Amino acid sequence: MKFILPAVLLLFSLPAHADNEKETPRGRPIARIFTNFHTGFGASHHERGFELSRSYLGYEFRITPELTLTGILDVGQSKQVDDLQRLAYFKNMMLQWRHERMTLSAGLIPTLQFGFQEKFWGMRFVHKSFQDEYKFGDSADMGVSISYSFNQWLAADAIVANGEGYKKVQFNEGLLYGAGLTLNPVQGLFFRLYGSFNQEAGEQQLDIQNYSAFAGYRNATFSAGAEYNLKKESSGNEESQLQGYSLYSTAALNKRLRLFGRFDQLFTSKSKRQDEMKAILGLEITLNSYIKLAPTFTYTQLKSNDKPGFLAGLYCYFGF
Repeated sequence: MKFILPAVLLLFSLPAHADNEKETPRGRPIARIFTNFHTGFGASHHERGFELSRSYLGYEFRITPELTLTGILDVGQSKQVDDLQRLAYFKNMMLQWRHERMTLSAGLIPTLQFGFQEKFWGMRFVHKSFQDEYKFGDSADMGVSISYSFNQWLAADAIVANGEGYKKVQFNEGLLYGAGLTLNPVQGLFFRLYGSFNQEAGEQQLDIQNYSAFAGYRNATFSAGAEYNLKKESSGNEESQLQGYSLYSTAALNKRLRLFGRFDQLFTSKSKRQDEMKAILGLEITLNSYIKLAPTFTYTQLKSNDKPGFLAGLYCYFGF
């Protein structure tokens, strides 16, 4: 935690822009709400009903053209409370300074582990990205990150964070160190590599290594992406790992309709964690810039269960 305060003070001390012209501060509200109705069949027959799965509420305050203060509250479901209740957390509470090719963030910030893949997948309101779904890491954490674009085709980023996510307080001395490299050799084609080491993370005091590789292409009407992810946990002589891949694609039918599909395969090395295969197929309907609907069909097969699970649902996104 000692590195957070100096970084925040540094952000405040940086010049807003070269000519020191006065700027009027500006702000905007942030709201993103995910809700759905779904019903299950087969192994998922017990899953049925209306659901308010996630709400992000916040505000972005632009202090200068280069310096921004952002606060976002995450309201969602939790196993820690009754089904009718919700828990609220600060998802982001950060200062961000953008200057030419560099971006510096400090506070409760987005992590670098799977944000790029999540944006490329583009259907977070329907289903989490692979690493988020299978708990490879956290989407936000207390720390400092920096990203720099060397040119139009090469960018790098790095992060130092607590390593326990945005729902826990840092109690131990271990930190998370991560770095990524993004290549865009031609228009629409992307490659990304990322690796991190989380020292003695969480309550079980496990050292965690995360590695991921991504390749994808997109244009105005089509996108296709593939990612491979590996997570290693070790404590003394004990070691376990998760690994798997995710394939996803979208195809625009017109300005308001877009087909999407995805295939996930998870492999585990511990008996308490089960191998899983999942396939998702749906249609995104954009009603306007604030509302999207997505009738979706999901097939899930656990290695430990001969009976597959089927889920049909209508997923809704409201946001600005």
